[in-house]
Amino acid sequence: MSYEEWSNSYTMEFSALKSVLSNCIQILTLEPWKENSILLRLEHIAEKNDDIRCSKTITLNIEEIFKPFTILSIKETNLGSNQWIEDVTRLVWYKESNEMKDYVRHYSSVYNLPEISLNPMEIRTFIIEVIFN
Repeated sequence: MSYEEWSNSYTMEFSALKSVLSNCIQILTLEPWKENSILLRLEHIAEKNDDIRCSKTITLNIEEIFKPFTILSIKETNLGSNQWIEDVTRLVWYKESNEMKDYVRHYSSVYNLPEISLNPMEIRTFIIEVIFN
């Protein structure tokens, strides 16, 4: 059998993506986690004032990204994926005046899923429970 016959008989290319992601979003991690779950880490690669198209918050529907599996649930973790995002406690530093800045980020793993938003230079990590198709 020649290479041409063989390549015509078999699929020579595979993509797990249903649709193309934005040029500004990168899949950093997609790996098996525990039974029927996957670790997914997404990154928004643009900086805040980098590009007119990319330097904004991008919202994507996770259910519309992958085709080899169906998503049952999704929960966000910290970057190291060793703690649920709502359980993360950040160190708070005080100046001598004990005044805190107004900026405080509130974390929650409850979302309008399956849509998630990524801000410029943000990396978000998720544990996804799936059924493989």
